[in-house]
Amino acid sequence: SVLEDVRSEFLIQLENCHNDKELVTMDRIQDLELSKGNLDHTITYVTKVMKDFPNTEALNILPMAKQQLTKNLRHMESLCKEEKPSSIYWSTNQKQFKKVCRDNFGSFTDGSTPTL
Repeated sequence: SVLEDVRSEFLIQLENCHNDKELVTMDRIQDLELSKGNLDHTITYVTKVMKDFPNTEALNILPMAKQQLTKNLRHMESLCKEEKPSSIYWSTNQKQFKKVCRDNFGSFTDGSTPTL
């Protein structure tokens, strides 16, 4: 029963960790899609201006558009470089394990060996 409880608790922790990682990944995907949309919008706008207003003052937006594209690309790079969600690690506290065993199962002794 104690081992089953520990197993159940561990599985809940594992599921929670997985859910947290999944949420972080979904947020990152959403951010990337938003950034891609911004890039697409800027490119579409500049292409339209260049096509509809060639050789006019409207082309003065090109330096600003380049700056915006560079900003969007840097933002996307930063999203890709962000730290990944941490891994889960198992660690055992031997003193606590011995105490739980002793508290739940008792201990055996033949008088010559110390108990747990």
